[in-house]
Amino acid sequence: MGKDKDASLQLERELMTKCDYVIVSSERLYQKKKPYNKKTFLVTNGVDVVHFRKACDPQTSIPEEMKRLPRPLIGFFGLIADWIDFDLIRFYDDRAIYRDSRRKLEVLFDQASLPLLWDSSWNQWKHLLGTKIGVKATFIQSGKYQHRAGAWNLAQWETALPSRIEVALPSNIAEQIADARKSHHRFGEYSEALDLIRARIEVAPVERADLQKLCAGLGMPGDFDVALITWKPDYDAFYYKQLCKRARERTAYKSKVPNVNHETTNWRKET
Repeated sequence: MGKDKDASLQLERELMTKCDYVIVSSERLYQKKKPYNKKTFLVTNGVDVVHFRKACDPQTSIPEEMKRLPRPLIGFFGLIADWIDFDLIRFYDDRAIYRDSRRKLEVLFDQASLPLLWDSSWNQWKHLLGTKIGVKATFIQSGKYQHRAGAWNLAQWETALPSRIEVALPSNIAEQIADARKSHHRFGEYSEALDLIRARIEVAPVERADLQKLCAGLGMPGDFDVALITWKPDYDAFYYKQLCKRARERTAYKSKVPNVNHETTNWRKET
């Protein structure tokens, strides 16, 4: 399940009490770490001014390929990583594969590169997780010919080198996994009640308040998230929460999303 967050934080606190000095790079970290060591100092991130100001020096030569670029130019210095949806990862007992057919990207993970104790059973509830992971990798381009509509077409993909994959997981990934497993367990525990509710939604829209009463009448716990009744919302949880704040009336109904083989809960503001 990855790192134990509470245990890691406790070890960090114990380590700070034994240090001669603690250096942090932000005000937020300074306020959090200072209680564990009075000799905590804030040293903000710096910049090599002499190096970067050369860009303003008329004597600095400009590469030919940059001279031809239209103005204005915006420069970026740093690292760029991609964030991928956890739901798009297919888990097997010995590997996990992320494939994005739209962007033609493929990433193959092992237990070392994706440090979570996963197995193929994760495919049953991964869509309930709703999180993203950061991936920084070196990609190589590959391709193969596919025969479609009477012609051969070259399909090009970019595949990550397994030895050059770096993964950034959310700090609370363990808690998110536990919550997703709990929700999945509830789907099994209240499967008969959910079948009745889905049958009701199939016939006519159900207002959120009525849906909650229906759940309570069927013996479902009060903290059950009714947004998950039709299995998976087809939008980001952030937008769902924002819509809930602004809508006068929230109605749930079942609909089919084109090219996506799952059911979804839609929310709209009544006019």
